Amino acid sequence: MPELRGKGYGKLLLKDSVAYLERLGAKTVECIIADNNSISMKLHSACGFAPTKDAPVNCWNELEEGCILFRRNIA
Repeated sequence: MPELRGKGYGKLLLKDSVAYLERLGAKTVECIIADNNSISMKLHSACGFAPTKDAPVNCWNELEEGCILFRRNIA
């Protein structure tokens, strides 16, 4: 919903999600982002995620073509 962009909702949701995963004992969080989704890359970077050189492989062990794996260490 474009009218809600830029109000901080995405950043709040992402930060709360990372905090929840940290409380569960997660050491890292990974997100696969389409390489043409600059808005999502900017959001994740602002929340401490960084792009990796690792292959963006999903939970079914499938390569996500045209995507970048972002990672944040939380512990």
